Amino acid sequence: IVHLNSLNTHQSNTPQRTIMNVNKILSNTTSRRALTLCTKESKRKFGSGGGTRGSRGHGWWINYRAGKGGRHLQGEYSHIDKEEQKAWNDAVFSLGSQFAYVDIQVEPLHQDAENEEELTQHRLILELATEAFPRATLNFTKLLETDQDGFKTSTLHRIEKNVGILGGHVWNGTGRCHEEFLLPTSVTSMKQSEHMVLSHIPGIITMLSQRVEEIDSRFMLCTNHAPHLNGKAVAIGRLDDESLKLVQRWENTVITSKGHPSNVALRIKDCGMLEEDSAQSA
Repeated sequence: IVHLNSLNTHQSNTPQRTIMNVNKILSNTTSRRALTLCTKESKRKFGSGGGTRGSRGHGWWINYRAGKGGRHLQGEYSHIDKEEQKAWNDAVFSLGSQFAYVDIQVEPLHQDAENEEELTQHRLILELATEAFPRATLNFTKLLETDQDGFKTSTLHRIEKNVGILGGHVWNGTGRCHEEFLLPTSVTSMKQSEHMVLSHIPGIITMLSQRVEEIDSRFMLCTNHAPHLNGKAVAIGRLDDESLKLVQRWENTVITSKGHPSNVALRIKDCGMLEEDSAQSA
């Protein structure tokens, strides 16, 4: 901090020379900032300037007052209304949907031949938003029904903790859409230009996009909220409540090595479309 009274000890007492020395000192940016911060009228502002908007998230103060903790506890997507997302998804499915099934067989990878146990199968019930995504769901249903390069005998090959379980490696260890939709410039992908109107909440089935506006057969069964996938992956369906609980149990109990199941294989033994009466009973 500059003490202006000390200037007179080394300079002339004339007011004119004192003013010249003050102007010279104030020409220094650091000195001006120091004098500004010392004034009583000035206020120091950090971050978003004290408001509820800004880089640290919109509405964080409201969530804090509601007992959800500070910004560091609320997370990047704390402003998202999960109930509103669920209601929006319900409205999209109400436009028109079809039901499908996937039978998963849990196969131990380290089973002794002498102690072979009967392998268990579990059925997942899928609801596909065929009205909102006619092209993407048609590719998915054809992969369910075909016997060659389809979902049958493929596995749920990866588990992303707190996100979901991945599947869809149907061709040479990678994904491939149905041959009817193949792009002329690709041997695996199809064109995807349908609007991404579904939000990634628990139970959502989403097609993973490797390139812009392209999908193949790879999909994810979301076990948790995944807002980071909104606008990037094409969500086309959802699991029913019982199927979601089963998938979440696999996520928490299956042992993995670098994301891949290491104690069991989750293999698709059978899959296809359900008739309307069967879907209602399920």
